[in-house]
Amino acid sequence: MKKRKDDIRTKYTCRLIKDTFLELLENISYEKLNISIICKKAEIARATFYLHYNNLNQVLLEVLDEALELSNNISNESLNDTNKEPLCQKPVSPKYQVLFNDFSLSNYIASRLYNYAKKDNIKKIMKDYNLTEYEAEKLFLFIFYGSFSINKSLKWQKNEEWDKIQNLISKFVKAGLEHSSNS
Repeated sequence: MKKRKDDIRTKYTCRLIKDTFLELLENISYEKLNISIICKKAEIARATFYLHYNNLNQVLLEVLDEALELSNNISNESLNDTNKEPLCQKPVSPKYQVLFNDFSLSNYIASRLYNYAKKDNIKKIMKDYNLTEYEAEKLFLFIFYGSFSINKSLKWQKNEEWDKIQNLISKFVKAGLEHSSNS
């Protein structure tokens, strides 16, 4: 990561690059996007881009962190707080939805989210359902990637349909857990 100044001009340029990145993702997949396209659309020189970022992946990471508010929410998230939704179930701000709907980024984003969330969630599942770490990890994997896929199919919009599907998934998982504990 480049160490950047923290002045108004730097903040403006970084915001311009990130906003242009998101705007371009509306019509161009991440795998086809490149620095030249961003510079042309943002009307900046390549040298300006490289003054702030080493590569396109660095822009992606910064935008993704903003979208998920990882720097604040991950460290503050309490698994005992039932009002908190797992990362894979959080709706995405409309500004960032294009990022989550890009097919070429889905696996990368899901993997990043999963790795952030797995440790605490596996511990909670182990405790709540008296499972081994291995069993809890597999269950979390199932719940996480299933929820991620459902959210993607619903375009990351939390609405009545989202609530209905999430409740159905929760009932399904709980019934399965109750059945397996009774066996």
